[in-house]
Amino acid sequence: MTELVWDILPECSVTDSADAQTHKWEWISKAELPAIADKLKESMTSDLLDRKASGTVYRADPTSPGLLDWLNVRGPWLAYVKPQHEEPLGIRTTSPDGVETIVLICAHNEHIGARLLITCVQNLTPDHLPSLLTQLDTVADRAGRKEGWIWGLELEGELVSAWKGLKGRNVVSGVRAEQVGHLLGVAWYGDENDQGEFAEWQMWDWC
Repeated sequence: MTELVWDILPECSVTDSADAQTHKWEWISKAELPAIADKLKESMTSDLLDRKASGTVYRADPTSPGLLDWLNVRGPWLAYVKPQHEEPLGIRTTSPDGVETIVLICAHNEHIGARLLITCVQNLTPDHLPSLLTQLDTVADRAGRKEGWIWGLELEGELVSAWKGLKGRNVVSGVRAEQVGHLLGVAWYGDENDQGEFAEWQMWDWC
């Protein structure tokens, strides 16, 4: 399991530079989660159909009842100081050619310290990073988060390389250390002789 950690910048230091405002982002509320789940399922199903695997490949179904609702429950439930208002559960933007980028987050989870979690990214590219992280800084800083954290990215990929190239973020990536808890909430119930492959290493359905 890989991880990437970066510094959250204080909200007062966030500027409206052209670089940071390249994309028009919209926050995702709890009420929008069912629609977001449908979009994620469509994309994930397409990904599975495109894979050429010799055995069983599986992913969690984001439309499963209660699965994405966990984003709105786990964080505030474990917070030492309860949020005073509803925090956004994600953010999204649509490119001129109609490709929608979705990023799900959890701003409160005291068990991992003062970090904001990115629990799922869909169609995220290096070009999105400056404006995305500027938007996330506002939520994270208000919630008292000092760092951001994401699992499951390809460490040699273009996205991680671009993340590391951002100024002032002090990005650290590597293999995640073993911890108590924070497991992905899935289990394999297939034949023990079947070589099942779990095709999702992000954190969006962690337990």
